[in-house]
Amino acid sequence: MGAFLASLLALLGLPRSVQVGAFLASAFLLLVFSRTIFHSILFRSRESIATNIEALKGRQGIVMKVIEGSVKPGSVKIGGETWSAVCDDQTRIAKGTKVEVLEVVGNKVRVKPI
Repeated sequence: MGAFLASLLALLGLPRSVQVGAFLASAFLLLVFSRTIFHSILFRSRESIATNIEALKGRQGIVMKVIEGSVKPGSVKIGGETWSAVCDDQTRIAKGTKVEVLEVVGNKVRVKPI
């Protein structure tokens, strides 16, 4: 498109500096806009996949060490990894209880019994 515009300006008899300037400006603008358009078309169908800590949210685990509310953390085994765990209220969650991860807070998971 830039070359086409420059050739039209050459047919009109405009100086080379104007032709080169029009070529560079149109090439740059088309590059910027086409990248934006193609990027939105090519990557719009990709859904975000939870990874790392975000992937723990909603997973289930088993209490390995008693959890006593948010005051005294216990431990939970989630997918082969052991995490320090707390729960919202001051309830006691016994060893062997199935729990669901609500969120990750620092280096602990906040869980609720299932």
